[in-house]
Amino acid sequence: MARNANEFYVFGRKGKALVTSASFYADKESDRPFMESALCRFEMSLLMDGSPLKGNIPTKDLYGITVKTNEAIHFLSESKNGGSDAGSDAGDFSASPAFTTTLMLTAFKGRAPGDILIEDPGKKDELLKGKAWLESNLSRFPANKKQIDAIDAAINLLEIGELHSAPATSKPKSSIFTIYKKDCKYKNEKDANGNNLVYSITITCDSSKNFPIEISIENCYAPVISSGSGQTTVKMAAAVNKRVASMSVTDDEWLAWVGQANRLYDCFNNRSFPDLYKKVVESGFFAKKPEPANSDSNSTSDDLPY
Repeated sequence: MARNANEFYVFGRKGKALVTSASFYADKESDRPFMESALCRFEMSLLMDGSPLKGNIPTKDLYGITVKTNEAIHFLSESKNGGSDAGSDAGDFSASPAFTTTLMLTAFKGRAPGDILIEDPGKKDELLKGKAWLESNLSRFPANKKQIDAIDAAINLLEIGELHSAPATSKPKSSIFTIYKKDCKYKNEKDANGNNLVYSITITCDSSKNFPIEISIENCYAPVISSGSGQTTVKMAAAVNKRVASMSVTDDEWLAWVGQANRLYDCFNNRSFPDLYKKVVESGFFAKKPEPANSDSNSTSDDLPY
């Protein structure tokens, strides 16, 4: 549950929590009513042992995150459907789950069981131990069935003497889909040596995981150099106190975050628009353009000056 009005969503896991706060500001200096302040942002804090890791997502990036999230959900669906069809052709061993499914077992993470046994047939016993663990947790993680079937398929091919290297074209596609990535942004917060807090945020979708959405935040302190033209450069080569941590959530949890963020941002815009619109009208921004000399005096125009 959020602790104050600004905190609108919390992902909770044992020992840590990822809190998102909304910091919205109407740009009262703008001459257009649709312009929000450049400071409008979602502030993320990953709370765990020690000081939290922090990072911002500008509201202008929300639309892109929403679109990419929809693509990621489609990516997840395709990955699951593709796994169920693998190996349907009995003569095409390269399409077997032995090669198209990667494992999440610690010792073989990210590798297909068929490739493991081609490299070293002696790994069969280790794969069987991994299979036993997957089976013991099948009731909690039904997706384990896919990995179990892949191990069975690889061992079966090994035993009948049909385990061969899969053609390059049959290698499985990457299971990682990037939803959002921002590197080396800085805050005004500084350490005792005057270095700014620098953050990077990465949000990915991994179809091989039971909790496919991972939000990763990296923090460090680094000098920020300002040029004469007002541009700034983060000197990452001099960065100190680097820390990184992540939170993995389900696709349903992430969809709830995206939906809530969009609703909150829409409410802010709907609330601030009338005042900004009134200010712009009073400034004369919407003043009617002079009519052309040959225009019909009885006609009117609704054209806006942009």
